[in-house]
Amino acid sequence: MTAVDLKSCFCGCLPLKKGCIGISIFSIIQVLIYLGIQINAMVRSRIDLWPAEALVLVSLDIAFIGLNLCAAVALLIAATKEMPKVLQVWLIYNAVNLIFIKIKIYNNLQYIIYLIPGIMIWMCVDTIMMILFWYYMAVVNSFRKTLVAEQNTTMEMDDPSASLWLDKVYSCTL
Repeated sequence: MTAVDLKSCFCGCLPLKKGCIGISIFSIIQVLIYLGIQINAMVRSRIDLWPAEALVLVSLDIAFIGLNLCAAVALLIAATKEMPKVLQVWLIYNAVNLIFIKIKIYNNLQYIIYLIPGIMIWMCVDTIMMILFWYYMAVVNSFRKTLVAEQNTTMEMDDPSASLWLDKVYSCTL
Protein backbone atom coordinates (compact mmCIF):
# COMPACT_ATOMS: atom_id res chain seq x y z
CA MET A 1 0.00 0.00 0.00
CA THR A 2 1.39 3.38 -0.98
CA ALA A 3 0.70 6.84 0.39
CA VAL A 4 -2.21 7.47 -1.97
CA ASP A 5 -4.04 4.17 -1.52
CA LEU A 6 -7.32 5.17 0.05
CA LYS A 7 -10.02 2.83 1.30
CA SER A 8 -12.69 5.53 1.44
CA CYS A 9 -12.95 9.22 0.72
CA PHE A 10 -14.19 12.43 2.28
CA CYS A 11 -12.98 11.47 5.78
CA GLY A 12 -14.37 7.95 5.53
CA CYS A 13 -17.91 9.06 4.75
CA LEU A 14 -18.12 7.49 1.27
CA PRO A 15 -16.75 4.43 -0.47
CA LEU A 16 -14.41 5.13 -3.38
CA LYS A 17 -17.01 4.50 -6.08
CA LYS A 18 -19.49 6.96 -4.60
CA GLY A 19 -16.65 9.39 -4.00
CA CYS A 20 -15.68 9.26 -7.69
CA ILE A 21 -19.30 9.82 -8.68
CA GLY A 22 -19.49 12.75 -6.25
CA ILE A 23 -16.26 14.21 -7.63
CA SER A 24 -17.60 13.96 -11.17
CA ILE A 25 -20.91 15.61 -10.27
CA PHE A 26 -19.08 18.39 -8.39
CA SER A 27 -16.78 18.85 -11.40
CA ILE A 28 -19.73 19.06 -13.80
CA ILE A 29 -21.41 21.70 -11.62
CA GLN A 30 -18.14 23.62 -11.28
CA VAL A 31 -17.54 23.60 -15.04
CA LEU A 32 -21.10 24.75 -15.76
CA ILE A 33 -20.79 27.60 -13.25
CA TYR A 34 -17.49 28.68 -14.81
CA LEU A 35 -19.05 28.49 -18.27
CA GLY A 36 -21.91 30.69 -17.02
CA ILE A 37 -19.43 33.22 -15.68
CA GLN A 38 -17.61 33.29 -19.03
CA ILE A 39 -20.82 33.68 -21.03
CA ASN A 40 -22.06 36.39 -18.65
CA ALA A 41 -18.78 38.29 -19.05
CA MET A 42 -19.03 38.00 -22.83
CA VAL A 43 -22.65 39.18 -22.92
CA ARG A 44 -22.05 42.14 -20.59
CA SER A 45 -19.09 43.42 -22.56
CA ARG A 46 -19.19 44.33 -26.21
CA ILE A 47 -17.37 41.59 -28.07
CA ASP A 48 -17.04 43.71 -31.20
CA LEU A 49 -14.74 46.07 -29.26
CA TRP A 50 -12.44 43.29 -28.07
CA PRO A 51 -8.97 42.94 -29.61
CA ALA A 52 -8.29 39.77 -31.58
CA GLU A 53 -5.99 38.39 -28.86
CA ALA A 54 -8.76 38.56 -26.29
CA LEU A 55 -11.14 36.71 -28.59
CA VAL A 56 -8.55 33.97 -29.10
CA LEU A 57 -7.98 33.64 -25.35
CA VAL A 58 -11.71 33.50 -24.62
CA SER A 59 -12.16 30.90 -27.37
CA LEU A 60 -9.35 28.80 -25.88
CA ASP A 61 -10.86 29.16 -22.43
CA ILE A 62 -14.24 27.94 -23.69
CA ALA A 63 -12.52 25.03 -25.47
CA PHE A 64 -10.84 24.04 -22.18
CA ILE A 65 -14.18 24.34 -20.42
CA GLY A 66 -15.58 21.89 -22.98
CA LEU A 67 -12.67 19.50 -22.38
CA ASN A 68 -13.17 19.73 -18.62
CA LEU A 69 -16.87 19.00 -19.05
CA CYS A 70 -16.07 15.96 -21.23
CA ALA A 71 -13.55 14.74 -18.63
CA ALA A 72 -16.08 15.11 -15.81
CA VAL A 73 -18.75 13.22 -17.76
CA ALA A 74 -16.20 10.52 -18.64
CA LEU A 75 -15.36 10.18 -14.94
CA LEU A 76 -19.05 9.82 -14.11
CA ILE A 77 -19.51 7.10 -16.73
CA ALA A 78 -16.27 5.32 -15.80
CA ALA A 79 -17.13 5.31 -12.09
CA THR A 80 -20.68 4.04 -12.56
CA LYS A 81 -19.70 1.36 -15.10
CA GLU A 82 -16.40 0.54 -13.32
CA MET A 83 -14.06 1.12 -16.28
CA PRO A 84 -10.45 1.42 -15.01
CA LYS A 85 -8.95 2.34 -18.40
CA VAL A 86 -11.20 5.40 -18.69
CA LEU A 87 -10.28 6.32 -15.12
CA GLN A 88 -6.62 6.21 -16.14
CA VAL A 89 -7.32 8.53 -19.08
CA TRP A 90 -9.04 10.90 -16.64
CA LEU A 91 -5.98 10.76 -14.37
CA ILE A 92 -3.66 11.62 -17.26
CA TYR A 93 -5.88 14.50 -18.38
CA ASN A 94 -5.99 15.94 -14.86
CA ALA A 95 -2.21 15.62 -14.47
CA VAL A 96 -1.86 17.79 -17.58
CA ASN A 97 -4.52 20.12 -16.18
CA LEU A 98 -2.52 20.46 -12.95
CA ILE A 99 0.52 21.51 -14.97
CA PHE A 100 -1.54 24.25 -16.64
CA ILE A 101 -2.83 25.46 -13.27
CA LYS A 102 0.72 25.58 -11.92
CA ILE A 103 1.86 27.57 -14.97
CA LYS A 104 -1.07 29.94 -14.49
CA ILE A 105 -0.15 30.48 -10.84
CA TYR A 106 3.50 31.02 -11.74
CA ASN A 107 2.57 33.57 -14.43
CA ASN A 108 0.40 35.47 -11.96
CA LEU A 109 3.21 35.64 -9.38
CA GLN A 110 4.73 38.57 -11.24
CA TYR A 111 1.64 40.65 -10.44
CA ILE A 112 1.68 39.90 -6.71
CA ILE A 113 4.24 42.68 -6.28
CA TYR A 114 1.55 45.19 -7.24
CA LEU A 115 -0.93 43.61 -4.80
CA ILE A 116 -3.73 43.51 -7.33
CA PRO A 117 -6.71 42.08 -5.41
CA GLY A 118 -8.29 40.30 -8.38
CA ILE A 119 -5.08 38.48 -9.27
CA MET A 120 -4.50 37.53 -5.64
CA ILE A 121 -8.02 36.12 -5.31
CA TRP A 122 -7.64 34.06 -8.51
CA MET A 123 -4.25 32.80 -7.30
CA CYS A 124 -5.88 31.62 -4.07
CA VAL A 125 -8.69 29.94 -6.02
CA ASP A 126 -6.17 28.28 -8.36
CA THR A 127 -4.11 27.05 -5.41
CA ILE A 128 -7.20 25.58 -3.73
CA MET A 129 -8.20 23.95 -7.02
CA MET A 130 -4.73 22.46 -7.38
CA ILE A 131 -4.96 20.90 -3.91
CA LEU A 132 -8.45 19.60 -4.69
CA PHE A 133 -7.22 18.09 -7.99
CA TRP A 134 -4.47 16.25 -6.11
CA TYR A 135 -7.04 14.81 -3.71
CA TYR A 136 -9.43 13.93 -6.54
CA MET A 137 -6.61 12.17 -8.36
CA ALA A 138 -5.74 10.19 -5.21
CA VAL A 139 -9.37 9.06 -4.83
CA VAL A 140 -9.78 8.13 -8.51
CA ASN A 141 -6.41 6.36 -8.60
CA SER A 142 -7.29 4.33 -5.50
CA PHE A 143 -10.64 3.36 -7.04
CA ARG A 144 -8.87 2.41 -10.29
CA LYS A 145 -6.40 0.23 -8.37
CA THR A 146 -9.22 -1.59 -6.57
CA LEU A 147 -11.00 -2.20 -9.89
CA VAL A 148 -7.82 -3.57 -11.48
CA ALA A 149 -7.21 -5.80 -8.45
CA GLU A 150 -10.79 -7.10 -8.60
CA GLN A 151 -10.46 -7.81 -12.31
CA ASN A 152 -7.19 -9.67 -11.75
CA THR A 153 -8.70 -11.85 -9.00
CA THR A 154 -11.72 -12.53 -11.20
CA MET A 155 -9.41 -13.50 -14.04
CA GLU A 156 -7.46 -15.84 -11.76
CA MET A 157 -10.66 -17.51 -10.55
CA ASP A 158 -11.92 -17.99 -14.09
CA ASP A 159 -8.65 -19.34 -15.48
CA PRO A 160 -6.21 -21.01 -13.06
CA SER A 161 -3.48 -21.04 -15.71
CA ALA A 162 -3.62 -17.24 -15.77
CA SER A 163 -2.34 -17.08 -12.19
CA LEU A 164 0.58 -19.33 -13.16
CA TRP A 165 1.35 -17.00 -16.06
CA LEU A 166 1.16 -13.97 -13.77
CA ASP A 167 3.49 -15.68 -11.28
CA LYS A 168 6.02 -16.25 -14.08
CA VAL A 169 5.77 -12.62 -15.19
CA TYR A 170 6.25 -11.32 -11.63
CA SER A 171 9.18 -13.67 -10.95
CA CYS A 172 10.91 -12.44 -14.14
CA THR A 173 10.57 -8.81 -13.12
CA LEU A 174 12.08 -9.39 -9.68
